[in-house]
This record gives sequence, structure tokens and C-alpha cells, in this order.
Amino acid sequence: MDPIQINLSAPIYGSNGTGVVPNQVGESFEVPDSLLVALTSAFKRMLAQPGPHGATLRAMFGNHRYKFVGEMPVGYTHVRFTRDDGRRDIRVYGHSSGLCYNSAAQFLPHVVAMLVLSDRCYCNLCHEVDTKESYDSVTLSVKQAVNVQNSLHFYTRRLNYHRQRKQMPLNPAHPANNRVGGRVQRDIAMQKLGQSHIQQSERQEEE
Repeated sequence: MDPIQINLSAPIYGSNGTGVVPNQVGESFEVPDSLLVALTSAFKRMLAQPGPHGATLRAMFGNHRYKFVGEMPVGYTHVRFTRDDGRRDIRVYGHSSGLCYNSAAQFLPHVVAMLVLSDRCYCNLCHEVDTKESYDSVTLSVKQAVNVQNSLHFYTRRLNYHRQRKQMPLNPAHPANNRVGGRVQRDIAMQKLGQSHIQQSERQEEE
């Protein structure tokens, strides 16, 4: 039986590629044929692997043979990076993180997520993005919790202060508690000072 052909550029797969390629030194654009062949081999190995992961994939895709044909997913670009020793490494650009996949096997989990039309992808690059977003979300939540705690602590102190002030007996003669009482206290002090000065003057006259 002929393999089922899959064209990843078909609109049904809803690619999320950005189309951004950094054009770094040593990189050159490549037709997707060699990458599609590598994806086909990697997908065959993935479906044949033992364990629950392989069983889940076989339940979704069946025991058929598949072949990737046509073009790359929309927004993804296949380039090759030429090393100093002449080897040419696979790089696939188009992920929202701005990073690249370094092999067909690394790109394959993202391709599978597109094939099953899933919003959740567990490839390395998506995992890094999700981890960063989770970290940022947790950091923001912690900062908000600290701000709320500080605000509660501030208002609790203010409330306790006013409660203590309410329960504290008021001294009307203390300037901090009563302005009128403060004036009376000062007037009494000035009156005593004046009387003392008069008495001292009278004693000097008698002498």
C-alpha cells in the first residue's frame, strides 16, 4: 500500500510560523526536500516506538505509512549552516521564540501538534516559551501578593494606631492632644512667670 502523503503547507494544519529568518553568517536557504525526507524517517520511528507514547500516536494515526511531501509549513524555512569542517547542519526557522530547530527529529513534535490540530505543543522551543511565561506569571503573582501584604500591614498598623488613640485618655492640657488646652497651659506658665517677676521687683524695692 502506498504511504499516505502529507503536505504540511496545506491550510488545514493552521501553521503558526512567523516567517522570520535571521540570515546568519554561514547559513543558506535550502529546498525542503531533504528535510521532508528526514521528517518522514523520524515520524516512522516515532510511531514504532514502544511504550504509552508510541501507543497513543498509533491510536491517533493508525498503522499506516506516511510521507511528507510538498512544502514546509507556512512561515517555516529550512536553511543549512555550513561548519568549518564542511558539515551542513539543519536549521528550521519560524518559531515564535526566534530560535531554530536543529534537526528534523527536534522539529517533528511541533509538526505532530500541527497534524492533530492541537493548541498544546511539547517540543523543546514551545516548552521554553511556556516555562518563561509561567515563570513571568508566577513572578507577577508573587509581586502582587507582596504588594497586597504590605498594604494590609500598613492599614492594620493605621487601624491599630487609631484604636489606641481612641482608647487613650485625653489630656486637654497637652498641646499634642488639644490646641485649646495647649494655649491654657502656656497662658498659665506665662502668668506664673509674670507673677514671679513682679514679686522679685517688689523685694528689690523693699531692700
